[in-house]
Amino acid sequence: KPLSPELVEAASAVASFLPLNKKQTESELIAQLRRHEETTDKQKKGGTINIRNVISEMAIKRQSPAQRGVRISNRISLELDEDGQRIKPERLSPQSFDSRSLKVGRRLNIFTKASTETENALKTVSSPTIWDLEFAKEIAAITAQPPRNGFEEMIQWTKEGILWEFPIDNEAGMEDDAEFHEHIFLEKHLEDFPKQGPIRHFMELVICGLSKNPYLSVKQKIEHIEWFQKYFEEKKELLQEI
Repeated sequence: KPLSPELVEAASAVASFLPLNKKQTESELIAQLRRHEETTDKQKKGGTINIRNVISEMAIKRQSPAQRGVRISNRISLELDEDGQRIKPERLSPQSFDSRSLKVGRRLNIFTKASTETENALKTVSSPTIWDLEFAKEIAAITAQPPRNGFEEMIQWTKEGILWEFPIDNEAGMEDDAEFHEHIFLEKHLEDFPKQGPIRHFMELVICGLSKNPYLSVKQKIEHIEWFQKYFEEKKELLQEI
């Protein structure tokens, strides 16, 4: 997404106003604006990948109808005698049932007995490492396919944060101790900037764009303004040294 021509022109005017390397100053200002746009697009699309979503998308092997039919036919054939007559199951009295425990009796030694160390190792589940997270991201990127129908599209939008997740949380996306006016009226953060001139005009355009941006938090907007404040202060100190 290209930057606003008016904003680029204001950045060029600021670079011309400072008697230093104009091209470098202009490129640094535009680079910061582009980083801000990338952050906005990332939070708008909700590009975070969750391992839980990757696991939930894994395919589960199911029996085909043909395999299911073979099992049913085999079960039916076992219930017929030699003459083709169906064998009636005998009624078992409650006394015929004998409860037994699985842990008593002679071992057949078919399976090896698990050691206590293995059992303790299975009990302690370690948290996923950064390599596991990167591997999950690669799997999600490889298996990502466009939605085939409207239902899959709505599922994808829900994962990206475009649609509400259920059950709906009315406070989702709201910041703590952040009022609506703090997102809109950002002029109070320009007190340390010049009252007039190209720098003032440039910063007014910046806060105008920030006030219209619903995808950034108040903290991110203030940090964006403070970056320009520190940048111009460093340039001012450099000019005084010269």
